[in-house]
Amino acid sequence: MWRPDIKIPDFAIGLAASAVGVFALERFTNLSRLANAAKKVEEEEELGAQRAERILLGSTYYKDLDGISNELEGEIILPTDRESYHVCRRRAFNINQRGFPCVVVRVRSTRDVATCIKFVNQHREDITLCVASGCHSSKCMMDFTFVIDLGLMTKVELDTQNLTVKVDGGAYLREIDKVLQPHNLAVPMGTYPQTGIGGLTLGGGYGFLARQHGFTVDNFLEAEIVLSNGEVVVANDEENSDLLWGLRGGSGNFGIVTKFTFQAYKLPAHCLSGTVANFTPTLASAVEVATNADRLITTLPDHVAAYVVLMGGASVTATLWAHFGEEKSIEEVPVLQKAIRLGGWMTVQNAIKYRSYHNDLQGITTPYIASGYVYHTLIQFGELGKEMSTVFWEAIITHTRKPLHKSLVKANFNAFAMGGKMAKK
Repeated sequence: MWRPDIKIPDFAIGLAASAVGVFALERFTNLSRLANAAKKVEEEEELGAQRAERILLGSTYYKDLDGISNELEGEIILPTDRESYHVCRRRAFNINQRGFPCVVVRVRSTRDVATCIKFVNQHREDITLCVASGCHSSKCMMDFTFVIDLGLMTKVELDTQNLTVKVDGGAYLREIDKVLQPHNLAVPMGTYPQTGIGGLTLGGGYGFLARQHGFTVDNFLEAEIVLSNGEVVVANDEENSDLLWGLRGGSGNFGIVTKFTFQAYKLPAHCLSGTVANFTPTLASAVEVATNADRLITTLPDHVAAYVVLMGGASVTATLWAHFGEEKSIEEVPVLQKAIRLGGWMTVQNAIKYRSYHNDLQGITTPYIASGYVYHTLIQFGELGKEMSTVFWEAIITHTRKPLHKSLVKANFNAFAMGGKMAKK
């Protein structure tokens, strides 16, 4: 409270003014740097768009684009429409992979995809094709390409009688969870709601339910797919089963999957889950936590999921836990009691609590995975053994605490142990 009867010495006023001045100068300097960086990005984007436009206008297929635009339910975005064009290319998760395509077709149906494929085949000598779904791939928005963008295809249909869900190829996980939540159902999917279902499924797909029900691809029942000649086929265990077999293990090189059908499972509305963070400023302390977690994770029952999370550049080693059962507190679950005592200098956070699977757990990683960050995941098969475990964690922790080449971004790292249905499928 201000006391008018107390006189403040002139030197104190001077020091305070100096401090305010220094703070203001630093603030101004940082804002200036941000403004300069933003201006540089704008200039680079304009140059990239101009080059893509020149290449498009000089191509053999440019004059034929009007022909397919009349056949499409979706829309064609060209570099000439700068605002819409940059909105499309910025969908790419990794900032360094936001290229400058010549054409982006925002399709709305399987028929649109087939139309685009036939067009590409007619001009194959002059077109390089890219496919964008959730846009986490490094090859979804490459320079001077023809992009088929599935981002508008997000329909999700639930069959409550057979517990199956049909999903358009451009849907994000959050859109699937939104449909499943009112029925207390779930599909084994990833742990980040902004992940696209297409790349996740065709790449395997690991999440909190994997130990109970297998990978996402293990629960992939049927595909509607556009082949390289533009033909649309359905692949399931009875029809085109060899194609489904390939999709389940060969990634996305057999065509463009426009609809996925998955098996869904009944799920408790809540579970005991959350992060435990340990302060590990030294390499030895980080290795201690990681190896202890490693050994504990390999002993888990199928209804418990866990990760080791190394946040790039941070002096913290975190673990993420999800226990699916009737228990509502850590005291009722011995393995979670061990999870909060993994070592390090101290435990700085224990956020395990009884929470909603769909609303809370499925979005728990969101604050740590901002667009533009590189995110590494490693699958650990079985137990490494004491000596190998130490060597392994030393190498990985050292890697995550270094800046990446040409970037201030650090690499995050997830590790999990194989087990349960994952190892049996």
